[in-house]
Amino acid sequence: MARFSLVLFALLASAAASVTDPAHSHNGRRAHNKMIRVRSTDDPNVSQAPPPSVIDPTEPAPVATPAIVGEPTEVEKRDASLRFTYYETGQGACGGWNQDTDYIVALNSQDFGNGEQCWKKIGIWINGKQTEAQIVDECPGCPKGGLDFSPGLFQFFSDLGAGVLYGTWWYTS
Repeated sequence: MARFSLVLFALLASAAASVTDPAHSHNGRRAHNKMIRVRSTDDPNVSQAPPPSVIDPTEPAPVATPAIVGEPTEVEKRDASLRFTYYETGQGACGGWNQDTDYIVALNSQDFGNGEQCWKKIGIWINGKQTEAQIVDECPGCPKGGLDFSPGLFQFFSDLGAGVLYGTWWYTS
């Protein structure tokens, strides 16, 4: 039992050290230095889909119209496992000032590069909902493919209390 407790303590200490590691700090970075990290679950298998609706057979079937040019393919929808969080907006790495209500994103550093993706528009799909946003900032703490949303954009998909969402995105321009 003592050995188990020691191993458990070592694992917890290691996890705590990685969270407080200065290498993960964003201090001193001009872009994206006001990051908010609110998380409720990191489990992409947790369903956030609404309950199924009841279809009235007397009503005509709705006509599907694409909301955004370049919608995701069925494969992209099935593999919608990219991680999305939100952050406090301000001056973005692309220049200019942004507001929390803008539909904007901070792109992960690997995809952001030297800013060549600045101002491009993207489509975002999460749990059957989709919209369009613009790349205006860099997210040094986001994993490859991940994005940070403005609070307004995040709230289009879910309450801020969710903290983390999983979905997919693609360039529309």
